[in-house]
Amino acid sequence: MMHKIRVYLVDDHAMVREGIANMLRLQGRFAVVGQAGEGKQLLEEVVEAAPDVVLMDLKLPGMDGVALCQRLAVVCPKASVLMLTMHDDAENIARAAKAGAAGYLLKSEAFIKTIEAIETIYRGRKYYPVAVQERLIERAMAVEPAQERLGKLSAREFELLRLISSGRTGIKCAELMEVTASTVSTYRARILDKLGLNSTGELIRFALEHGVTG
Repeated sequence: MMHKIRVYLVDDHAMVREGIANMLRLQGRFAVVGQAGEGKQLLEEVVEAAPDVVLMDLKLPGMDGVALCQRLAVVCPKASVLMLTMHDDAENIARAAKAGAAGYLLKSEAFIKTIEAIETIYRGRKYYPVAVQERLIERAMAVEPAQERLGKLSAREFELLRLISSGRTGIKCAELMEVTASTVSTYRARILDKLGLNSTGELIRFALEHGVTG
């Protein structure tokens, strides 16, 4: 008897999970070994369920798909992750790839693509469709090298970046830099603009990834 590919589904929409599960079962070559609406349940069940592929949404309550993918690599390293999501922006695709996701597929794709992705990943290969790869290429071409962006910062802005990356609050940064909280906010806005970032979270991640620490 042919080995069925064991699939665990993680999506916070029960109808989506059930729909995918039913369609997979109809194929005859898949076994749906578990379902969860959030990451905690997956982590509790995944070792016993022993899936070959975990198909998960990127945006989940509590722990998002990227963090869950990283945890899964420790708890159940034999399970390969396929992100199935509506988010097609390069930032999320890059985060998922860096976290170790074996594949990335958009929910707008036909169901046959989901089958193709699962089978590809099960065979030990990556599944990043052309449209997804193009997003990553566009991102790489559009973003200036990190060192060039960091070079745009003034000495005071760079100092603030180091402080923020170490987890210090705005008030503490103002105290250490001997400036007002308003000045810190102004510096922070300039840093975000010069680095092409949108939030403090992205700023901290950028600083840590490029060795800028307090």
